[in-house]
Amino acid sequence: MRRLLGSFTIGLLSLTAASINADNCCCPERSCLWGYESSSCHVTPVTECMNLSIGAGYRQDSIKWSRAGAAGFPNIADEQKWKHLRIFDMQIVADYHFCHHFFVWGKGDYGNVYKGKHEDTTYAGNNRTLLLTDTIAKTTKSHVYDYSGALGYDWVMCGGQWVLSPMVGYSQHGQHLKSHDPGSDTYRANWTGPWAGAMFHLQPICGWIFAGGAEYHWARYKASGESLTEDYRQRSHADGVVANLSASFFTACGWVFDISTSWQQWKTRHNGTHKDITTAALDGATVQLFTDYTLNHVKWTSWNVIVSGTLQF
Repeated sequence: MRRLLGSFTIGLLSLTAASINADNCCCPERSCLWGYESSSCHVTPVTECMNLSIGAGYRQDSIKWSRAGAAGFPNIADEQKWKHLRIFDMQIVADYHFCHHFFVWGKGDYGNVYKGKHEDTTYAGNNRTLLLTDTIAKTTKSHVYDYSGALGYDWVMCGGQWVLSPMVGYSQHGQHLKSHDPGSDTYRANWTGPWAGAMFHLQPICGWIFAGGAEYHWARYKASGESLTEDYRQRSHADGVVANLSASFFTACGWVFDISTSWQQWKTRHNGTHKDITTAALDGATVQLFTDYTLNHVKWTSWNVIVSGTLQF
C-alpha cells in the first residue's frame, strides 16, 4: 500500500484555486486563479489577488541514520530508525499575485505524531554484523513541522488553460520525536536551506483545476538527541526533493475544495559529523566528554494526503 501511494505521489505540488464567473460555471464575481481572472473557462492576468487555503489530513514519515565507530570501525556501529510515524497533519497555504505575472507563495504545516516505532541497533562488526543490541520502543507525543516561502513568475499558455510557474524559495523542516517503553530517547532534527522548482496548473474542463510541481532543496542538516546514557549532536549538508499533485473543484462563490498529495525525500551527504556527549564525574566535578564519529547518512521520507478549502480575496 505504501509503495502504491508513494508511486502515486511522485511528481507534484499543492494548489490554491478559485471559482468561475456566472457565464462560466458558478460565480458572477471576479475570481482569481494564480493571479488570473477566468472568462469562459480561460484566464487573463489581473492586477492583484490573494488566495488562502486551510486543510488537514494524514501524513506518514520515516527517518533513519547511522554512524561509524572509532576510527571508522565498524563502518556501522549504531543505527537508529524512527519508522511508521503516523501523523495528523494541519496545513495552511497562501499566495499573493501582483504585477500581472509575479507572485509570492507561502506554506506551513504542523503534524502531531500519534503512533510510531523507534529502533536502535548497535553492531561490533562491519556491514551490520556481530549484533550487540536491538531495542524497539514506542513513539508518541511527538510533532513535525514545515515552513516554506517562495517568489514565482507565471508563464501563460494555450489561452490560459496552462500556466507554468518557476519558483525560488527558502524552507525549514523539523522533527521533534520521543520514544518510550522501554527507555526514553529524544531526537530533534532540522533541515534548512534554499530551493528551486516549478509548478503548473491545467484547466481541461470548466470547474476543475489540476496542478502539480516539484522542488529541489539544498539544505543544512542539524540534529540532537538524548538518551539515558549519552547525548549527541549531528551536522551535515543534505539534498531534498519535494513533489506534489492536487485536484480542485469549484463548489460555490469564492470557495474551492482541494485534495492534494505530496511526497518528499531528503538525504545527507557522506562524511557528516556525529558528536557523542557523555557526562562524567571528575574530582568531585561534573564534566562533559566529547567523542567524534563519522555520520554515515541520514534519510528522511514523508508523504501526506490533505483535504482543504480555498478562499479568495
